[in-house]
Amino acid sequence: MLKHISTGVLISLFLGGVNGVSAQTKTLIRNQPVVPKLNIIYVNPVTGNDRTGKGSIAAPFRSITYALAEAKYATIIKLRAGTYTIANGEIFPLQLKAGVIVEGNESKQGQDTVILGGGNFLSPTLTAQNITVLGANFAELRGVTITNKNPRGYGLWLEGTSPRILSNTFSGNTQDGILILGKSAAVISKNVFITNGANGMSIEGEAQPEISSNRFENTGYGLIIRQNAAPRIVSNVLRNNRSGILIQPSSTPIIRNNLIEGNRQTGITILGNSSPDLGNADSLGNNRIRNNLLRDVQYTGTEAIAAVGNEISRLSGNIQLSGTLQSQPLSVPNISSAPNVSPNLPNGVTRTIIPNSVIVRTLPIESTQPLPLNTKIDPTLPPIALTPPTGVPIKSPDKPTGLNNPNPTILPPPSSSSGTNSRTIIITRAKPTAPVTLRYRVVVSANSESSKLEIRRIVPTAFTARMNGQEVIQVGAFSDRTAADEQVKILAQAGFNAEVESIGGQ
Repeated sequence: MLKHISTGVLISLFLGGVNGVSAQTKTLIRNQPVVPKLNIIYVNPVTGNDRTGKGSIAAPFRSITYALAEAKYATIIKLRAGTYTIANGEIFPLQLKAGVIVEGNESKQGQDTVILGGGNFLSPTLTAQNITVLGANFAELRGVTITNKNPRGYGLWLEGTSPRILSNTFSGNTQDGILILGKSAAVISKNVFITNGANGMSIEGEAQPEISSNRFENTGYGLIIRQNAAPRIVSNVLRNNRSGILIQPSSTPIIRNNLIEGNRQTGITILGNSSPDLGNADSLGNNRIRNNLLRDVQYTGTEAIAAVGNEISRLSGNIQLSGTLQSQPLSVPNISSAPNVSPNLPNGVTRTIIPNSVIVRTLPIESTQPLPLNTKIDPTLPPIALTPPTGVPIKSPDKPTGLNNPNPTILPPPSSSSGTNSRTIIITRAKPTAPVTLRYRVVVSANSESSKLEIRRIVPTAFTARMNGQEVIQVGAFSDRTAADEQVKILAQAGFNAEVESIGGQ
């Protein structure tokens, strides 16, 4: 069944989520006089049938898995409300497809359209994982709830791909709602992250995603940013988590116009030699960071960082709240602009009166000072009253085989004569870096399964090891003693007595 779709939708699908398209290509597509037809496939997990269905309203398919196999470039897969599990024929992980939109109920952020389950995925950089959905370039996922109850289960895995993830709910994932790594420039907007086991979202590698107008609540760490990641974090709400944002060494996030309040530890924790941009004299932060239990902003490094133009009640560390720094200005990655959202604040948001003992440049809500992006916190995000869905027991199918192409290319749309239903997974391997000498490791004695689980919530890459005949959790290995000591401090805040051990007797 073919439908005519507006040019705007097609440009959103083909160009909106990926930065790798040249300006010349964009111009050529905009100037196309004929709008392509967009195929629509309908899926119903109760009344559909993958053997006799035709993907139409009257005869829908039953599984998203089958619909994705049938979908060609320029297709919308429309999901009927319900729960999609192995019981209705799903094979996990689901693999998004270039040029295909998977669409549930955006108005409810997918709370009535649930994808429940997970399967083994062999990551080329992080070994075997258990995930629900695998991303793809030129793909979109809209209006669904993603839940993976399997041990260390991830909801959505984006490895070197840049889809658009809009108006979804990530709930009940035992590890992270989303993990983004590699050279991803994904757009993650208007989603809800609630009651995930470890983190709402982790961003690492060289990823430069746009994270805008999302809500993170009661979900471990709202955001963890590590390695060389440089995301834009704009107009999000992070409240009632363990901590709002954890910024680890070497990462360079840009943080603007967020509300970060009521978290059980810190609003933002900044470790070591990371270089976050929380606002400067030329581009004010406009973040409201307040009423977090331990600190609103905690910085463990020594070199001053700027945080100009924010509302901050309590902070610690060498943070400069006004003026300019003498160091070189931070570079801003070239990432797609966030979608326009309403300029009003969420219901119930009020300004905090900051004590006179703290010198902060307070910005009135009604300020006409121009922002670096024309966005504010989106009031259309509904209040969160979601319980993770329940479903049938999940059995992990055989793990799929990924393609290890070190130099992937985005192919043009396949010709209409193509009859194949095979799916191609394009995954970017991380570029090899110069060898680093690891001199120190951080270990924790953990005598109970609950302690091990808690440590892995703080540091997802932690693993069990044996030292001197005793079982320990190795949290990380470092070339620099300062970075190792900073990790010890983070664990101490959570009540764990970590130790730094020299590697190789150094």
